[in-house]
Amino acid sequence: MSKPLVSIVILNFNGKEHLEVCLSSLQNLTYTDFEIILVDNASTDGSVEFVRSNYPKVKILINPVNLGFAEGCNIGMRNAKGNYVALLNNDMEVDPNWLRELILVAQSDPRIAICASKIMMFHDRRVFNSAGGEYDVYGSGHDRGLYEFDH
Repeated sequence: MSKPLVSIVILNFNGKEHLEVCLSSLQNLTYTDFEIILVDNASTDGSVEFVRSNYPKVKILINPVNLGFAEGCNIGMRNAKGNYVALLNNDMEVDPNWLRELILVAQSDPRIAICASKIMMFHDRRVFNSAGGEYDVYGSGHDRGLYEFDH
């Protein structure tokens, strides 16, 4: 397997309370060819200072106002250097093999354009938050497996 660079883009708005768990889990990844880009949407809780002090390798992009989720992610992606981009919420804790497994799948077939992770509830890791997205016949989206136990 070739080792493409992955840009991990994390959007943040006043999420300082979550950042230590999230960023520390990224330090334990078995796949090591990645950059972390934190896009801060005008936080006032000291998030930027916390990341600067504790995670100096994280690239921080600061928006002067809260531009919302989609535009914040777009700004991060426009500044990404990776062959792949992984969007990650600031309240996530990733498994050490998370990125390695995503890259294995992404590179297994040239027709694969996007991958999603299995996401478990933070306080009960037996229960799904999402096993990917689905759309109904009316075009409404929802999370597969929401609140189901992982068997």
